[in-house]
Amino acid sequence: MISTLIKKYFITKREAFDKIFSNWWPKYLNCVSVNRKEDATSAMKLLKNKL
Repeated sequence: MISTLIKKYFITKREAFDKIFSNWWPKYLNCVSVNRKEDATSAMKLLKNKL
């Protein structure tokens, strides 16, 4: 299996980060939270800066 050095990011809904016991998983996967009730521009800017 070939491993890449490129860091991958995922977009996840904001609610995935709310629970204390389950928020480690999105953080481990480099997820960026998106509030679906508001504009997602801040999440897109964050992803743009990381790329």
